Amino acid sequence: MEVNMISKQIQQELKKFSKEYAQKISQITEDVANSCVNELKLTSPSSDMPRRKKYASGWTVKLVYKDDENVRYKVKNKNAPQLTHLLEYGHAKVNGGRVEARPHIKKAEENAKENLLKKIKGR
Repeated sequence: MEVNMISKQIQQELKKFSKEYAQKISQITEDVANSCVNELKLTSPSSDMPRRKKYASGWTVKLVYKDDENVRYKVKNKNAPQLTHLLEYGHAKVNGGRVEARPHIKKAEENAKENLLKKIKGR
């Protein structure tokens, strides 16, 4: 009987640890997503054109899915989602030629991945 009780106690402690760890990971993920948004707001192309300032200020984070073991956040531009691809990769002009690419999303994404791994390993 004692072996069964010890086994149950170990299982309970592991579940408790797992739940606490998942909560910490969830908080870290949210923090990294928010820092990614802040980075995008600072590094997004903006000039004297009000439209571009609106683009830079439009970055936001949205919780997509969360359960006991998984959490997913989506970083998106709510003001001008159609511009993200055009600014990141450039595009063709109406009368010929191309508009130069202004990469800013890829760098923020890579920084977010790196920060997430560092912070999780730190915990």
